[in-house]
Amino acid sequence: MSVTRRGTLRLGAVAALGGLTSCRRTGVLHGADIAGFSPALRLDMARAPDGAGVTEATFRGRPALLCFGYTSCPDLCPLTLSNIARGLAASAKGGHDMRVLFVTVDPRRDTLPILGHYTALFGPQFVGLRGTPAQLARLAQRYKVAYAASDATVTHSTAVYLFDAHGRARELFSGLDRAQADIAGFAADLDRLRA
Repeated sequence: MSVTRRGTLRLGAVAALGGLTSCRRTGVLHGADIAGFSPALRLDMARAPDGAGVTEATFRGRPALLCFGYTSCPDLCPLTLSNIARGLAASAKGGHDMRVLFVTVDPRRDTLPILGHYTALFGPQFVGLRGTPAQLARLAQRYKVAYAASDATVTHSTAVYLFDAHGRARELFSGLDRAQADIAGFAADLDRLRA
């Protein structure tokens, strides 16, 4: 199945994590509990717009959300980031202590200035990250994220990972790319993590 650059293929979480969602979901959490099943936050990228090198240590001490996308996505990426911003605003702490790490799956077209401008539109907690093709491939493989970018097509998974302040994977959210996303539930999970 292919889509044009103007569209995004919703791949969601990988089948293994999709199964995890159904068997590990509880009445308490609104996302899938992935504690102990998904690896800790680890990355090596350039931060937009200044190009500074960042690793997981850069974000240690703050909870973080990790998602993948591209700046010219017409629908799912801006909707996901808008819903994240709404969830942060609805959380008890206002999300000021959180970082949202938005990794471009189209580094050839998403330059650091473009990526920096794009993420700034959603709030100061949003950080654009850009890697080399090899860095992106390693990060995507680590979190089982499917993506592809060619001249006419960009596809990617839409799941959002939540990591605690120590970088441990805690939850996987798969519905933040929808207009009817459960913002209150998402905000409640963010608050629960920081309680």
